[in-house]
Amino acid sequence: MRPALHVTPTVTTDLRTDLRRQIEENGVSDGGNIDAQQSSDVKLGSTDKLLTDIRDLLTVTFQQASDDGDMRRNDWMLAAAVIDRILFILFSIFFVGGTAVFISLFAFAARA
Repeated sequence: MRPALHVTPTVTTDLRTDLRRQIEENGVSDGGNIDAQQSSDVKLGSTDKLLTDIRDLLTVTFQQASDDGDMRRNDWMLAAAVIDRILFILFSIFFVGGTAVFISLFAFAARA
């Protein structure tokens, strides 16, 4: 069973800036503090759009992080395939060589 991959999505400075700009455009300021007048100005549709944008940004960030993990896994799989091929060739050489030595010793022993 493969262990679960735990990836914490990180938000870059550009994403934070975009989120802050979208929050300010939708009438929310000071990190989410809404006064009485601003609360009437914020529409449900714009809040849904903002939440959808945040979800999309986090989804993209998470996918980028998991793509990095997939790239590392593929690199290790390639390295394992190369090592596997080298060991297979070495095993084949020793097996065929050992068999040839065994047969030749058996043939010389039968002559004597």
